[in-house]
Amino acid sequence: EPVVKFVCPVPGYDRHFSMLADFGIEMLTVPMHDDGPDVAAVAALVADDPAVKGMWVVPTYANPTGSVVSPDVAQ
Repeated sequence: EPVVKFVCPVPGYDRHFSMLADFGIEMLTVPMHDDGPDVAAVAALVADDPAVKGMWVVPTYANPTGSVVSPDVAQ
């Protein structure tokens, strides 16, 4: 069975992390800044790892700290 990994900006929600754990999906954490996830950290994780299949991004203002994902970071 292949390994599946998701990038998870932190802080995040336990509900999301619990769901990934229930499905056996490995979580790779990256810091969440005021304007969104650390893009350089995300790029480094996905550069050479085909097991990374997705990333949690909690919608604007619906995350634990109220941080947003700026248009520049989203792009």
